[in-house]
This record gives sequence, C-alpha cells and structure tokens, in this order.
Amino acid sequence: MAAQEVNLKVLALINEERNGYGLRSNEYAKYHAHCSHKVQRLRQKLKLTHGKGREFKKVAPVSAEALTNEHLQLSLFEAERAWTHSHEISSAPDISEEGNGALRHASTARFRRAVSHSSTLLSQARSILSTTKNISPTTLLEIHAYHLTLQGRFYLRRDAFAEALPLLALAAYLLSPAALNENPNSSREEALYGTFADEIAPQIRYAAHSLGVKNAYDTGAVVQAVVLGAAGKDAASSALLKEHVPNFNDLLEGMRKERASEAGSSQRRGMLREVQWEGAPVPIRVPELVDAFLKVQAAEDVLVKGEESGDAPKSKGGKGARSKVASYDAVLLALADAESVAQTLAEAKELSGSSESQAPAPGAQGGPARDIHFVLAYTSYRLLARRIERDLLLVDSLLATPTPQTKSPATGKGKEQQEDPRINPGLVKLYDAILQSLEQMRNLSVVDESVELVPSVEGRLAFSRAKRVFHLARTYATLTRYAEALSLTAKASLYLREARSIISTTTTFSSSTTSPEESHYPITADTLTAFEESLAKEEQKMKMAWYTLNGGAIPGTPEADAKFKKPSFLDVAFNYIELPQDRLLARAGKSVPGSAAPSGPPSPVISKAKPNAPPSPVASKNPSLPGEGGGGKRRAKVEDQVPGPEPVPEPKIVSSGGGLTGGLSGILGGWWGKK
Repeated sequence: MAAQEVNLKVLALINEERNGYGLRSNEYAKYHAHCSHKVQRLRQKLKLTHGKGREFKKVAPVSAEALTNEHLQLSLFEAERAWTHSHEISSAPDISEEGNGALRHASTARFRRAVSHSSTLLSQARSILSTTKNISPTTLLEIHAYHLTLQGRFYLRRDAFAEALPLLALAAYLLSPAALNENPNSSREEALYGTFADEIAPQIRYAAHSLGVKNAYDTGAVVQAVVLGAAGKDAASSALLKEHVPNFNDLLEGMRKERASEAGSSQRRGMLREVQWEGAPVPIRVPELVDAFLKVQAAEDVLVKGEESGDAPKSKGGKGARSKVASYDAVLLALADAESVAQTLAEAKELSGSSESQAPAPGAQGGPARDIHFVLAYTSYRLLARRIERDLLLVDSLLATPTPQTKSPATGKGKEQQEDPRINPGLVKLYDAILQSLEQMRNLSVVDESVELVPSVEGRLAFSRAKRVFHLARTYATLTRYAEALSLTAKASLYLREARSIISTTTTFSSSTTSPEESHYPITADTLTAFEESLAKEEQKMKMAWYTLNGGAIPGTPEADAKFKKPSFLDVAFNYIELPQDRLLARAGKSVPGSAAPSGPPSPVISKAKPNAPPSPVASKNPSLPGEGGGGKRRAKVEDQVPGPEPVPEPKIVSSGGGLTGGLSGILGGWWGKK
C-alpha cells in the first residue's frame, strides 16, 4: 500500500511543462526533447530502466499497492512525448506533398502510441481506486478528461467525426463548471479547466459541422446535446457518462468532500472576484494571469483597508500619507507584473499564428469571453488609473504641506503664511506624470472603442494641462516674473474652457456619481467651477503684485496708507514759491521795513553794475512772509504809475525753514524733505 495518497494535478503539470518548454510558441522539437529527458529521469528514479546492454530486459509490472505519483507521471510524460513527436512530424514543411505517406503514417502511429500511454495512465488510476481507494477524486477526473481528449483528437485525425465528437464533448463537459456543480476549488483551477476546454472547443465545432449538427457554432449547446441529450436530462442518467466515466456521481461526491476539507487550510487558493468592464464581465481564463490578478486583489484589499481606517488622526510628519503611498506602490507593482504576463501571452499568441478569440467554457454563462489582447489593454488601463490616483494623492499631500509663519512686510507686526517656493515646481512635475499617464491611456484600444471614455479622457487631459499651467504660473510669480505668469494664467483659462466643453458631453458630468472606469480621476461641474474661481483670484492677485512692484499703491492696503501724500493743489503757491515781499510792499505803497519812507513817488533805481557782470546776490529778511510770524496784510492793489527799471534780483536758494541752504535741497526745491 502506498504510504501517501496519490494526488497528482495532471492538467496543472501539463500546462506548466508545455508553456515552460516551448509549446506555447509551437516549438514541438524542444518540448519533445524535454519529455524524453523527463521520462529518462523518472525511469532512473523508479529503477524501471531496460538495461544498458543490447539485450532488452522487460520491466516487471508494478502492483496497484505500490503505485505512486512518480509512476503516474511516467505514464503521463510517455503520452506527452509520443503526442508532441506526432505533431513534430506533422509540422514538417513537406508532409503534405505526394510521396510522403510514410511521414503521415509515422505521425499517426506516434499519436496512437500517445493514446495507448494515456490508457495505461487511466488503468493505473482505476486500479488504485479499486484496490486502495488512495487516490484523489480530482486526479481521477483530470486523468479521464486527458485520456478522452487524446482519444477524441486521434479519431479526428483519422476523420472519424462520429467517434470523435462524443469523446471531445464529454471531455469538455468534465471540465465545465456545470459538471463541477459551479463549485471550483479555486480561481486558478477554474481558469486551468477553462484553458483546456478552450483548446477543445474549435475541434468540437469542426466535428459537429462535419456531421451536419444544427447550430454547430454553439459549443455549449453541442456539448449538452451530445452528453445529456436533447432534453437536457440529468448527468446520472447519461449513457455516455456511464460508459466512459463509471461512478461519476461518487466521483463528484468525493471531490465535494475533498474541497470541503481544504476550505480552511492553506492549500485552498483564493477566489478571484469578478472583473467587469463597462458592466460586462471580463473572464480571466489563463492560470498565470489568474495568479497575477490574485496578487493585485490582495494589494488592493490592503489599500481599501487603509482608506477605511484613514479617518483616524494622522501622526506628525504625515506618516498616514506615506503609508497610503506605499500601499499604492504595492498595487502598482502587482499590476505591472500582471501587465507583463498579459504581454507575454499576447506575444505568444501572435507567434503561434492563432487569431481566434477565447471561447466561453461549455455550460458557462455571462456571454462570450474576450481575447488576451483585450485583457492586456484592460490591465494597462488599470495600471495607469492607479498611477494617476497615486499622483493625485501626492498632489493633495503637497498642497496640505504647512507653510512657515513670517512677519508681515507692510507693518512688521503680526504673522502671515508664506508658501514654500518648492511646492509649485513639485506640483508641475506631478502633473507632467499625470499627463503622460492620460496620453498613454488615450491610446489604449479599450478606450478608443468606448464612446463614453474618449471624451472623458480627453477632457481630463485638458483639465490636467490647465492645472499644470496654473502651478507653473505660480512658480513664475514667486520669482516676480509677473508678465510670464499672467500669460500662463490666460493659457490655463483656455485649457479650462476646453475641458468644460469636452467633459460636459459625457453622461457622468451632470451626475454626482462617477463610473468605475472614471473613479480614479473624478471631475464634476463643481470641480471646474471651483478651479475657475481660484484661477481668477490668483490672476487678480498677480496683477496687484505686479502693480505694487512697479511703484503703485493699492488703495486700502497698509502700503498705501503708510506712503507720503502730496498736499492739495490750492496750497502749492504758498508752500513752494518764495514771494518777493519787498517789491509787493513797494508797489502797494507801503514802507519797506528797515528803510526811511520816501517824500515823493518812488524814483527808478538805476543799477550801477557793469553790463556783463553778474548781479550781486541780495538777501533780505522779511518778517511778513506767509507762514511766518509777520503780521502784514496781503493786498493786490496795483498803482497806476509804472516804476522805473529795477535791478534783476539774484536767485536765492532758500530752505524750507526760511534760511539759505545749498546742495540737494536747494536743487530740488522747498518740497524736499517736507513732511
């Protein structure tokens, strides 16, 4: 009796070996060599070699009690080696030419040998079940499906469509969710079964079409009609199941118990949640891609938990924001791995020359599946969307950075907030990254084929350009380059107008909720209005700062109140002009202080100065000047007689205090230094 339960994941092992050793790109020779080395190593390990001499030594049969996983693997890889050798011969370039019947015969013979080895594998599994019952029900089910697939393809090679169709349909039914009662062990197992069912589906349609079956294009309907009958009776009463898979109900019951025991253990893999795009499901039917999306799902769960617990007060230093950015980085890393896997699968599909999209598994519901190129574009969209979310989080973190408190430059008292000059250049770089992600998103096929997403992405492009130019203008404003800043704000207004005109055509613009495809960058009418108001305020602030920089004073500001005010126009004559008081008194008929009054009318004064000699300066003190202590009364009466020629007085430089001064005060006049 075997020491351990025989539990061999047949389909998972085959899928891993085929994809890892060249069969994904139709390199049959490479896979054939790998299977030969694998068989040799297993024979050496089990000591089942035929000897090294010329004499053939037949290996003694192994009893059912002594069979292990290695014995089943040996039969499995013997079948794989013969099957891939048959395809290697068939893929020869001259196989279809006349006179190459020997090659075709050799190919068929190798295929027959593969069916023989798969039959040996099935008989070994049944013998274990009948003697020790120490075999996993899942292993037995997968061995049945593998043998039926090889046998059906062999009949299809010989154009025996009547024999091939029931076997292929039964193999597809065993791998369908309907046969497993819609209870797969894991998402990876479901995708693995779906992959093998997708490989059989074209051959089922070809055999049904060759036999003239109605609606041969519907694989699920053909499988149900062949296996369960036209009336869709129960699987327990199916004659085909009873013939090829005896005790099928007991097998399903054993699988149900096995999965129930694994439900709480670490062996059970996680279940992938349904992936949707624009309300339609996107079935991921490749095991490698399922593993990648399971990592993405786990990283997103951590991110969601962090967002739900984000209502707690954050510690000093922004540790909450840093932990959230780290969660986004984990999601981006998982999505990048998923994109790499999808890219590899898409390239392998192109190299293999297959242009057929994935078909849904028989019995599966939810509409037709999409091909790997669609899954690649969808994965790239999610990666770019998460990257934009991370960048917007960094933008919010920068905008929430506390600014240092400084004294007001106008009054020197109080405190005002001064923005860090490094913030706006950092915001410009972040919006550069957002614009790059949006431009890559616009070129994706899933966006280009969507009527709703095209204006949505283009509108967000225009809005992001407006935000970038806005922060670039603020960067110039901090350098007191207001001309460039105001030209950039005008450009931001144009981008904002473009964004409003584009996004307003989408259905989600007028609603308060956004679609899942647009939730990474929500933009509503309120968002545009708020940004438009902030743009107008910032532009007005820049204009006022530019006006102040050029010497102007804005009314109502402390700078304008503290600046010197010029006196009114009516006081100009008495504040800035030195009056000739002696002449005014002489013309008014008054006596000049400090001299005897004349007996008659004043005689003209004849200057004795030389014609070319400069006049001598005359300085007189007049106590009756305006604004001083003199008590003389101003009079404007002019005498009828005209006085004789008078000497031209020398210009005097008088200070604001009435004395003679020189230097800058004398040149600028009496207003200099006046308070």
